[in-house]
Amino acid sequence: MHSVFKRLYKTIFKRDMLHVNKDKLASELDSLLFSDKENEYFYGPMSGEHKRKVYKKYKELLNDDTLDSMDFCEIEAEAILSNTKTSKTDLLIKYLELHYESEDKTTALINRQLSYPKGIDIDDPSTWSETMIKNCHALLTAADQWELDNSTPSFEEFKRLLIEDPVFRRSNRPRLGMELEEWKVS
Repeated sequence: MHSVFKRLYKTIFKRDMLHVNKDKLASELDSLLFSDKENEYFYGPMSGEHKRKVYKKYKELLNDDTLDSMDFCEIEAEAILSNTKTSKTDLLIKYLELHYESEDKTTALINRQLSYPKGIDIDDPSTWSETMIKNCHALLTAADQWELDNSTPSFEEFKRLLIEDPVFRRSNRPRLGMELEEWKVS
């Protein structure tokens, strides 16, 4: 079995915790391959280049005008489950590989952006840098000014509350990027 099909199976298992059947597999294929067309309706127009890519994929996979995307996916799902190939299986594999490659890049980028520097525990203020604490205080001050609230604690009081009050600490802990000197309240 091709590795993209194994990954497809894992996705379905994670979501449903049941066996993979033709309907689930077809539905997953349809959402992976053809969601762009439906998303345009919900999320607005696609760029011209993206439209051309989507149209090319449709044309390559669904060159028979009588076949809609779900029919195509059901045929392919049946072939996958019976461990056979159709005339479009290699093309299907190509598009799934492209999809998963793009998904992996996006996941890696998000993980890089969501990770705090080594040694920082956002639940333990003793691990925060002075810059992070100053930026957290600046954010609280800005929020209080926005709400016309003049009860912002002084910086020293702010630091004391971070250590003593877990609720205050949780609501004022650093966001990503606050370890940088150039971080600005936006």
